[in-house]
Amino acid sequence: MMVDQYGPAQWMRFGDIEPPKPSGTQVLIQVMAAAVNPVDIKIRSGYMTGFLPKRFPIVLGWELSGVIVKTGTNVTGFRQGDHVFAMLNFMQQGAYAEYVVVEESEVALKPTSVDHLQAATIPMVAGAAYTGLFKLAHIRRGQKVLILGASGSVGWYAVQLAKIRGAHVIATGTPESADKLAQIGADMVIDYTQRDFLAPISDIEVVLDLIGGQTAYDAFRVIDTGGAFAVNSSGAGPESCNCYRCESCILPDSPESANAEAYSGTSRSWRNNSAFPHHCPIGTSRRHPPETGNAGVSW
Repeated sequence: MMVDQYGPAQWMRFGDIEPPKPSGTQVLIQVMAAAVNPVDIKIRSGYMTGFLPKRFPIVLGWELSGVIVKTGTNVTGFRQGDHVFAMLNFMQQGAYAEYVVVEESEVALKPTSVDHLQAATIPMVAGAAYTGLFKLAHIRRGQKVLILGASGSVGWYAVQLAKIRGAHVIATGTPESADKLAQIGADMVIDYTQRDFLAPISDIEVVLDLIGGQTAYDAFRVIDTGGAFAVNSSGAGPESCNCYRCESCILPDSPESANAEAYSGTSRSWRNNSAFPHHCPIGTSRRHPPETGNAGVSW
């Protein structure tokens, strides 16, 4: 499935392209499921052309799960028949296709505890959570971690990862999500629909912001001296730290799919967000192409 110009979902079409061939450290994957994410919608609509130039036709979709059917001559970690999942480099063609070539470093073995539909929804959101918490904020056992937007797809994984590390996890969510967040490890759940909902907390050592806007600015007030503020949203930036006690503001880079191996090893004990994935056979998209993205929706 591809687009020949930027525009609405109705302009997506089925078509044929030259079958990709792996070389060097690349693997050829037969795609069993591909996830639909908000970034797909933004790229298709032309919102990211300034820093992510593309050549038409564009094949969208950068999360997938599938089976390796061929490997490049220098591949050492995988073999034909391996069931894997991956997050692709945004500069390459995507996974709304029967086959895709992927760098070996962007692939991990699919956990046996999840099927292909579920596995396709993991790499981007879990990678974002992993990057923010471990590579940027460097959370440690016993730290107080505040996750803003914990009931979303990234937050769902962030709560579990922080808990696995041994942190004290404070999560914001709706009243409807409180029980589920507690079940996956949140020590305290705060209803963000309440006025001044951050008032009961203080001395936070790590904030993972998945919301942005005024909520992010308000969160600076609860960070302890020397705390870390990891941003995976828009609306807050390093300049905000000058107003509060945070010594370092951390803006994450793109989730590195090489980290897939790290969360692949723990996903046996993870709980996939029961709200996802919604899925449909790719053939039905002829009548119902995805117009609004939601991390965790898969084909």
